[in-house]
Amino acid sequence: VDAGALFNPQFLPPRQWINPIRGLTPARAVQLIEAGQFGYKADLMWTYAATERKEPVLRALKDRRLSAIKKLQWTIRVKDSYRERHENDPFIQDTVEEQKQILEDVYESVDNLTDALRWMALATFRGFAHLEKHVDEDGMMFHLEPVPQWYWSFSYPIRDWLFNPQAMQTNSGARIEPDAFVIRECEDPLDEIALIIFLRKNLSKKDWDMFVETFGVPSIFAVCADPNMRS
Repeated sequence: VDAGALFNPQFLPPRQWINPIRGLTPARAVQLIEAGQFGYKADLMWTYAATERKEPVLRALKDRRLSAIKKLQWTIRVKDSYRERHENDPFIQDTVEEQKQILEDVYESVDNLTDALRWMALATFRGFAHLEKHVDEDGMMFHLEPVPQWYWSFSYPIRDWLFNPQAMQTNSGARIEPDAFVIRECEDPLDEIALIIFLRKNLSKKDWDMFVETFGVPSIFAVCADPNMRS
């Protein structure tokens, strides 16, 4: 583990006991989304993660995406156009192959490359994803630590990613060195759409359950006619 890393995955956030789905309404969801546009990300990301666990279709999409990435193989490739342009220059060809081998060695030294790529795929759902680079004493990267989205916020109006170690609902935090992270962003995350759909469906089911609980329970009283009585 890199002793100088900002994020320690062993510590759980103080919000661990909060259930963001309980009492959630469409108005509250819109409020969270709007606050997220100004850098208040923690509550929104916590809600997104809970929705991914509760919404069957969204959960299936997420599982399929992550499982597909897990099966992929990676390789370092040189652009064909570059090879063709310098095919008669043996010095450049040797240099390219040397750089290609160095990159392969760097990526092979990362102990969780596949898991890191799967984490980056969550940006499609949540809007962004961060990996913190862990380096050894020689400055070589050996690990990419996923940092959950609720630990992040950003400043406004000049947007800089800020690390929020307590996962609080704020747009302040510690400034980071961008070169120490791998960051992927998505302007139109799936969870923003899925959250509203989930709430509409969930609230409709809740209303139906309340109706059934009130009017759908059979009465325990019965009126029985005396068989000896004649009409």
